[in-house]
Amino acid sequence: MIAGLIGPNGAGKTTLFNLISGFYKPNSGKIYFKGKRIDRLPTFKIAREGMVRTFQITRALSKMTVLENMMLGPKYQSGENIMNLWLKPKKVKKQEESIKEKALDVLEFFDLLDLRDEYAGALSGGQKKLLELARALMTDPEMLLLDEPFAGVNPTLAMKLLKHIETLREQGMTFLIIEHDIHKITKISDKIFVMNEGNLIVEGSPEEIKRDKRVLDAYLGG
Repeated sequence: MIAGLIGPNGAGKTTLFNLISGFYKPNSGKIYFKGKRIDRLPTFKIAREGMVRTFQITRALSKMTVLENMMLGPKYQSGENIMNLWLKPKKVKKQEESIKEKALDVLEFFDLLDLRDEYAGALSGGQKKLLELARALMTDPEMLLLDEPFAGVNPTLAMKLLKHIETLREQGMTFLIIEHDIHKITKISDKIFVMNEGNLIVEGSPEEIKRDKRVLDAYLGG
């Protein structure tokens, strides 16, 4: 499923993302994911539960290669425990080889395989968006929160990114996407939520949203 979250600037969309993903703590209310309360969990534990987010401004590690960025993503890596490097070197090496193989497969899916040895900082804005989504997939998420994935991306790469999102939806992944481009978000979303001034003002199918006067008023200042 793909759910879109739209609204004018300052509506509170990114703040909502920060609350859901644990970067902000709510003053009141509760947040549940898969029936489990998560608003008291730190961000890394929320990610381990299967909810992962991207950011409006990409956060690739610019002085590491594309492949190295990818290999940081998987959870529970044996090599993160320094003792395992001495006591279980074969296990660490075997897991690292498996992670590398998976990373190369994901990079191929996103048409980034030829850039695997390039520094992430040298990529274009659109390529960085693809890398961020690819890196998120390395954590085996069940739900992805994407904050304006098409912003600053040229039309060709935007269409490529959109197709990848649709393919992942068909494979059973769930998305919540913030996007200002109403055309793109109504094209791919199953349901859309509209915020204005910190409040949810309407929700419905893409066709219902496009016809709703409250949405037009929120965007046009009616």
